[in-house]
Amino acid sequence: DDYRVRVNAVRSLRAFAWEAAAPHLQGAVRDANAHVAVAAAEVVRAMIRKDDATTVWQWANELTNQRAQAILFEAVLKAE
Repeated sequence: DDYRVRVNAVRSLRAFAWEAAAPHLQGAVRDANAHVAVAAAEVVRAMIRKDDATTVWQWANELTNQRAQAILFEAVLKAE
């Protein structure tokens, strides 16, 4: 698996509705590769809706990648 392919796949999720993209993004923010996790967090930040802030907060609390975690916390603050 080439992480660059996964990064591009994650970024392409912006073209979909949140409901369709969210399950894939949830898995991607937990990816073992930091580039994939950060890219997924950035997509979440761009797509988040106010109603999803609690869910994204939970995702962030489960992460070990601090950079992706910080981006998700930023997304939650932006949504509220």
